[in-house]
Amino acid sequence: MVQRKKAIEQHLQRNESPLKDRIRIFYQQGSVAIGATIKAKFRDEGFDIDIIVELDVDEIKPAEALDLLYEAMRGNPGSRYYDCTERQTRCVTVHYKDGMHLDLSPSILLDPHDLRKSYIFHSKLEESRSEDKYILTNSYAFAEYYNERCPVDQQFIEEYSNRVRAFDQMLLQEADSVPVPDHFTYVGGKSAVTVALQLLKRNRNLQWRQRQGRMPASVMLSCLALEVAEAGRSISNNLKITATHVLKRLLDARNEGELIFVENPRCQGDCFTDRWPKTPDDQNLMIKDMQKFISQLDIVLDEQRSFKDRTMKLKAMFGEVVGQQVEREFEDEIGKRVKSGEHYLGKTGGILATPTSASATPAAPPNTFYRAKNLALLRGHSVPPLPLQAQVSAMAQRWPQFQVSRPGDQLVIWSGDLQGLERSFHITIEYGTPKQDDQEMYRLMPVVRVQCPSLVLNSEAEEESPLPHVYPDKDNDYRLSPLSPLCLFDPRADEWNHSMKIANTTIPWTARWLACYEIWEATGRWVGGGHHDGPEEANHDA
Repeated sequence: MVQRKKAIEQHLQRNESPLKDRIRIFYQQGSVAIGATIKAKFRDEGFDIDIIVELDVDEIKPAEALDLLYEAMRGNPGSRYYDCTERQTRCVTVHYKDGMHLDLSPSILLDPHDLRKSYIFHSKLEESRSEDKYILTNSYAFAEYYNERCPVDQQFIEEYSNRVRAFDQMLLQEADSVPVPDHFTYVGGKSAVTVALQLLKRNRNLQWRQRQGRMPASVMLSCLALEVAEAGRSISNNLKITATHVLKRLLDARNEGELIFVENPRCQGDCFTDRWPKTPDDQNLMIKDMQKFISQLDIVLDEQRSFKDRTMKLKAMFGEVVGQQVEREFEDEIGKRVKSGEHYLGKTGGILATPTSASATPAAPPNTFYRAKNLALLRGHSVPPLPLQAQVSAMAQRWPQFQVSRPGDQLVIWSGDLQGLERSFHITIEYGTPKQDDQEMYRLMPVVRVQCPSLVLNSEAEEESPLPHVYPDKDNDYRLSPLSPLCLFDPRADEWNHSMKIANTTIPWTARWLACYEIWEATGRWVGGGHHDGPEEANHDA
């Protein structure tokens, strides 16, 4: 992006260019100037950069200015830009094979004492020249206004610092030039407001992809976002507040029988809505889009919804590529925390990156999910067991939502709800102290089963089909079912023995398993790592 801008500036000032020594300055306008460009990886239709080319001429008509810039940019036959330059109504566009394009808008400075307050030119080729006009603009002042007022959160900057890819510093140019801002590898910049704005623009692009006609201007959305911007909000909160405000402004205009009007707060007369909307139908279409967007966002933010439902809605809102990218990064982050044990648990379970309340506690030591075909490795431990009553007391203290019953000799069954990632699952834990002549599974380890919602077997899953890290109910019977016991630790590594508290090991490990299961159910990927016994192990170690 930076290199292309530099190359175009040099091309326009080459010796044979009709604009040689007639350009005062190049500077960005629009999304690039405020750091809200949508990255190409998120737009299969490419992305654009808007550049103002301020001309150093006394007087010039709109058609003449656009034709002059077109001639200078296109060059002679054989020029690298000859076949990819297009003259538009207000700009000259350079198209690149990768989908990116640069819009170059010629302008004339109106007042040397009011820098960058300018005219740009409107001249539609198929119309009479009597329809040509000068358009007041000060995009430079609006970019300054946005960057001054857009809340900058230091914590947000630090969290996104590892996503930054800074471009090479620009070289000095013959004409003055304002450098293109750094473009982040993922999305965003220094403000959650800007990230939310990018996402809103992405949704707009998807909605308009199959439509005819002009879509709502990015600068209009940027201005409306600033009207409700505050520091300290999350991306999702900013997105909800901004979308709601845009909808309100549109509805207010419709209720007054008018079209929405948004003006540059730094330049009276610089109208951001002069080309859209043109009709009430245009405005009504965006009203419907915003209502749909807010409804979809409510589903994405609803923690009671399944991970699968939320990611599907995310893809519908922002496109498959964005949804998959967010989904994969989220999966990887959860997998990293599960495998390292570096997370907290809420009072009803749930994987937390940080303690969100006083009741949140550190989870448990790291564990290794293990997929065994028989139970032989669980036998033979001779560690003195913790008394059963001590297990019951520890469970009651840390996990009071679990009800306990004692149906038999030295046997306890707990039942209760435990949260994994987002959903709560009703589980049972069956456990009895070991006996020399009794090899029932519950004598060998705590037996955890998911009662409801039922686990879903998936033989088509990308990983760990048909059900990840569970035991068969019986030795040498490899059939699995929704009630198959969970494999929560590696018996070869002595990660668990009868002296350990179930409350501090089995329950946290189950919450981890459930979180990974929710992701697996939605995507077919198991992010929790683990091992398998037998000859398959080399292909499944994580």
